[in-house]
This record gives sequence, C-alpha cells and structure tokens, in this order.
Amino acid sequence: MFGFRKKGNLLSLYAAEIVDEAREVLSWRRRQRRARLVLFLTYTVWILSGLLALLILNILIFLPGVKKIYWQSLSGKSDLAKASVLLSAGQWQELNQVSAEAQANFSGSLTELKKVSLSPIGWLPFTRGKIKDGIYLLQAASLISQSLAQSSQLVNDFSALLPARAAWDFSKLDTKQKRDLMKLIVASQSELEQAKNNLARAQDDLASIKNRQLIINQGIDLDELNSKLTTAGAQLDQALTLAKVLPVLGGYPEPTKYLFVLQNSDELRPTGGFIGTYGLARAADGELTFLQTSDVYHLDMPVKDKLKIEPPAELKKYLGVNYWYLRDANWSPDWPTSAQKIAWFYTQENNLLDQPNSLDDFQLVIGLTPKAIIDLLELTGPITVRGQTYNQTNFMALLQDTTGRDFPQLGLSSWDRKSIIGEITRAMQAKLLARLDKIWPRLLEIISANLDQKNILVYTTNQTIYDLLAKSGYRGELRSTNGDYLLVVDANLAAFKTDAVVNKSLTYSLQETGDGLTARVNINYANNGRFSWKTTTYRSFTRIYVPKGSELIKAAGYNGNQKDVIIGEELDKTYFGAFIEVAPGKLGGLSFEYKLPYNLYALLKNGRYDLLLQKQPGAKISELNLDLQFKRPIKTYEPAVFYSYATGSRWRYKSDFVTDKNFVLKF
Repeated sequence: MFGFRKKGNLLSLYAAEIVDEAREVLSWRRRQRRARLVLFLTYTVWILSGLLALLILNILIFLPGVKKIYWQSLSGKSDLAKASVLLSAGQWQELNQVSAEAQANFSGSLTELKKVSLSPIGWLPFTRGKIKDGIYLLQAASLISQSLAQSSQLVNDFSALLPARAAWDFSKLDTKQKRDLMKLIVASQSELEQAKNNLARAQDDLASIKNRQLIINQGIDLDELNSKLTTAGAQLDQALTLAKVLPVLGGYPEPTKYLFVLQNSDELRPTGGFIGTYGLARAADGELTFLQTSDVYHLDMPVKDKLKIEPPAELKKYLGVNYWYLRDANWSPDWPTSAQKIAWFYTQENNLLDQPNSLDDFQLVIGLTPKAIIDLLELTGPITVRGQTYNQTNFMALLQDTTGRDFPQLGLSSWDRKSIIGEITRAMQAKLLARLDKIWPRLLEIISANLDQKNILVYTTNQTIYDLLAKSGYRGELRSTNGDYLLVVDANLAAFKTDAVVNKSLTYSLQETGDGLTARVNINYANNGRFSWKTTTYRSFTRIYVPKGSELIKAAGYNGNQKDVIIGEELDKTYFGAFIEVAPGKLGGLSFEYKLPYNLYALLKNGRYDLLLQKQPGAKISELNLDLQFKRPIKTYEPAVFYSYATGSRWRYKSDFVTDKNFVLKF
C-alpha cells in the first residue's frame, strides 16, 4: 500500500510540472501577442498620421485649384446666361466674344478639376462620384460654349461679306459677291459639323451625370436644357445640309445643269403626273445663268416622224399611242428609273431638233407636282403675271384654265400657251431670293415636307446630294424590305384632268391561314366630275407592287377579260395590273387577292410581321384602311396611335395616306 501511494504522488508532481510549463508557454504567447498588437497599433497610428498629414498637405496644395474651379465655373455660368440673351437678340459679334469667354472659363475649371480627380482627394469614396459628375457637367458646358462661339463666328463671317442689310437680297448681289458667298458656305461645313458634334457630345455628358441634384443645384432644368440642345442640334444639322447642298445647286465650284419636269397630279402618272412642261436651267457661282420652260410638245411634236421608240404595252393598248416620247417617259414608279428615262428622251429628241439646245448631261433631274409650288406660295405671297394673280387657293385651277382654255385672252398662241409657267417661275424665284435670310427655316420645312410627300422628286449624279437623299429616304425609289410590301400605282390614260375630282380609298386585308398568308387589296374610286373640257370618264391602268414571289389568286372590278390582267416582276417586286373605267357620277373598284411568299410566313412564325406601304407620288388617297387577322395573339404593334388598335389576334388601322408608312407587329 505504501508503494502505491508513493507512485500516486509522483504522478501528481509530474502533472503539476506539466501545468507549470503550460502556464509559462501561454504567458509567453500572451506577451508575444501583446507585443505584436502594440507594434501594429504603433504602425497604424504612424500610417494614419502620415495619411492625414498627406491629405492635409494635398488639400493645402489643391485648395487654390478648388477656388479657381469655383470662381471660373461661376464666371462661365454668368457668361452663358449673357450669351442666351445675346442669342435671342441676334447680337452675333457680342455673342461670339461672350461665348469664347465662357468656353475659356469652363475649360480652365475642367483642367483644374481633372487634376483634383487624380489626387488622393479624388479617390475618396465621398468625393469621387461628385468629381466625376462635375467633370461631365463642365465638359458639357465647355462644348455648348464652343458651339455657340463657332456658330456666331460663322454668322459674323457672313455679315462681314454682306455688310449692308439690304445686301441680304441675294438677287441684288453682284457676281463676285455670290461667288465669295458660295466659297464661304463651303468653308463653313467643317465648323458646322464640329458645332453639331459638340452639342451631341454635350448631351452625352449630361446624360452620364448620376447625381442629377448637382445640376438642379445650379438652377438648371435638365429636361429643358436637353430639349434646347436637341433643337439646336437639329438646326445645325439643317444648316450643315444647306451648306453641302447650296453650293452644288448654285453651281459652285463647277456649273450645275438641271432638267426639271412639271408633273400634273390631276392627270396622274406613275411618278406624280403627266409631264406637260419641262424646264432647263444652268447655275454657276451662285447665279442662275439660264432658265427656260417649254411645253413638252415643243420637243415631242417636231420629232414624231424621226424618233420611233416602242412604248410600254399598256400605253399602246389603252392610250392608243404607237410610239414613246418624253411626255410619257415616267412610266416606271421608281423615280431613279423614270428620271434616267426622262433625261434619255430629252437628249434623243433635242438632238433631232433643227436647232438643238446645247444644255445636256444634267447633274439634276427634278420632278415637281403643283402641290410643291402651292406650298412655296406661302413664302412668296401672291404672284401676278400678265394681269392674273396666283395664290395658294387658286393656283392649280387658274393655271389649268390659263394654259388649257383662256390663253388666247392673254395674247398667247396655242404653241406658247405654257410659257406663262416660266414667267411664274422667275417671279417666284425673285421673291424667294429677296427674302431668303428671313424665310430659310420655313423654306427648309416646306422642301422637307414635299420631299417626304413626294411632291418633289430628285435624281442626281452628284455624290454629295445623292448621299443626303439616300440618308433621308428621299430618292423616290421602290424601297427594299424583308417584310410585307404594297405600292398602288394609278396611271391616268386619256382621262383629262379627272384625278382632281376622283376620290380614292385603299383597303389592305391580310388573313393567316393554315399554310400561309393571303392578302387582298381593294382600291375604290368615286368619280365626282362631269363631262367637260377638263374632266371625263376616269380611265386608269392600275398596278400593285407586292413582295416578290406573291401568287395572284383572283382579280375583280377591271374592264376586259381575265387575260387582260397582267402579272410581272421588276424592281425586285411582283406586280399585278388591270384597267378600270369609272364614268362621271359613278363608283368603281379594283381588287386583287394573292398569296404572299412563304418567307414572310416564316418570319411571322418567328413572332414578327413587318409591313411597308409606299405612297405613289401625286396620288390623293383620302382614306387608308388596314385589317390584319392572325392565328396568334398580338403582343405589341407600332405605331401605337389612337387610330390603330388590336383585339386579340386582329389588328386594324385607319388614317390618311400622304407619306410612306411602316408597321411592325410582334406576337
């Protein structure tokens, strides 16, 4: 027993020794942790002290720059406020000076703020976002100021060239002044381009600001500012377009030759109307050096036994002509095609005359309907020629009476009866040029609207104008599309001026069936005229252009037999055509039912349907109706206007038809 107790004591002593050693180890580790903590805290204090000292030093270094940013920004803002007043007052020289000062102030502030953004202050979480927003705001302000300075400098340059206010009457400038003006317009293109781009960049900078309160605190309404910048950008774009187009139209640096045709929409033809009058013009160094208008028969009649060109079959069959001449040259609904044919016929016939005109190889072929001239009368006011006053209300009727019936009373022969059109043209030209500085914004609007409505058609060999026309969709061509398509083309054949008294409506219906898409086009005519020297039975050969590969199912309402309905392909489209007659006081209608090609059905099955409706130039469609029925519910449609609505899988639309229309439906 003694030995066992001794052994137990030894174990106790050993355990106690182990505990003591463990305590010493733990104590040493605590001392080590405490030492490391003290060392860490010491380093942290030194680092924070250093950073604080560096931050204080940084603030002291950049404080003058911050003050400069504040005061220059304030000065720039004040300059811009003055510039706004000067712009409204048209004080261009003062505007140029103040805008330049504003731009210098904002640029100086921007330079300083960018320096601050690279400093430690600029990387602090609290300041970094605000500094970035400040940079965007100053960049926008600088770009706006620069655009104002550039634009006002251009106006000053023009004013220096034309110092007297009376000199703004373009028609009174001498040849050298006109040439210098054309030269300055060409030189202004790069400045206008830069000013326009600067405004666009300014809008991008403003849109990049995340803290909108930053702008509001400066007393700025961001939405109003953005709207003003959009308007100013559009105006600069118009000015740039003018700067590119005017020198070419004015014959600078090389002379420009024109062939233009007046297409009478009351006697509708594929590109706008019967060609009753043609004109020739030549411009050089800003001057119209030659202008002549003539009855188309002055060209056609002298060569009727010399030029024998086979006409399109429908002209021969329904109009009863054996040969093709300039007056019927616009048979293609595609303006570039018809314009080239018009120029070709002019050249061929002119060369066969006993005394041919030396003007040919035209850079521009222009088609005009009377609607374009009527709209321009808004700017010129009434025009008085040979004792008769033409205005917007009576122009068409008075001109037709004068050239078609009353010309002997004005001392004109049958041969010279349309020379009055040239006199009206020259009188309008003089009035437009005399007021060009005041009316040019409205003039641009009128020209743009008439291009959009196809009352003005332009074909050109000049690349600058061609690119602008292509960009704006003003080439008058049959447009390409991967979706559905429709163009209705009426051709008045021996129906006098009856289109003036015919009301037309168009309905396009579409039905999705189990194996594809079936379309139906209905064209309704109401002849409200009577038998007279001007109106008679309406006689139209009508074609509809539809997606290539469409298959005709049936046609109805036409005159003649089923074999008289034509089917063909051109201009990457399929077309169907038939002839119709509608007597005065009667109603008539044509309809075509056809199956669309399978590729359009495949697009529909992928959830989308597109439709492009093109308007025939000169056509007066009083009502357009669309009724499209599918086998799947419609999710969205464009345009979403109040006269367009969807019910389940059916979509309907009702409106006028004065411009081309695009529609998109998604399922």
